Amino acid sequence: MAEKESGLKLVQELAMIGQNPPSRYILSKENHPINSSLPGCSIPVIDLSRLSKSDGEDELAKLLSAAKSWGLFLARGHEIPFSFLDEVLKVTTEFFALPVVERQRYTNMKDGKHFQYEGYGNDNVVSDEQTLDWNDRLYLIVHPEDKRDLSLWPEIPTKFSSTAPSACYHQLGLSRTLQAFQLDLRQPAAQHLRPAPTSWNLRACQLDLYQPTTATVQYL
Repeated sequence: MAEKESGLKLVQELAMIGQNPPSRYILSKENHPINSSLPGCSIPVIDLSRLSKSDGEDELAKLLSAAKSWGLFLARGHEIPFSFLDEVLKVTTEFFALPVVERQRYTNMKDGKHFQYEGYGNDNVVSDEQTLDWNDRLYLIVHPEDKRDLSLWPEIPTKFSSTAPSACYHQLGLSRTLQAFQLDLRQPAAQHLRPAPTSWNLRACQLDLYQPTTATVQYL
């Protein structure tokens, strides 16, 4: 079983042997972001197609509330083809289904001990007290093209090299949509929408694998 030389196992490996999140992955009680026992607590869903309509004020109010209270939301009406979303899911699933040895060809641990943001793996461990994320990820710079480290781009799945840039293109479209509404607003609440780029600049793609667990405590 492969393991980082830093001593930090891949989350996927911990889950495969039936191990619940170790204490390093558990959020301390004082750092719980919300009270998960509250009834009716669900992630907001925003219909982006309604934002530009004459009756879209209610949807815009929901967007501002979600940005302020949650910092995230689920989106529909985004005009991204479902066939493409299915392709992203397929590519992600195929990558994380590869043998560990194959995935480790793209590790984010340079020379087995120096962390770099690009590549496959998990958190950069800087202290023994650090709370870790219960996921593994593949993070890659996509644009500009001359910044790509192609040695870290998976050869399998074969469609990865075309899917990643397309995902960034769609992400930029969503960012521009949200940015447009932020610029049109003249109220303090608008500051809760994080500014989004209007050009490519530096764009990255990240695939995440969050493992299920039977643990009842909160974890990252």
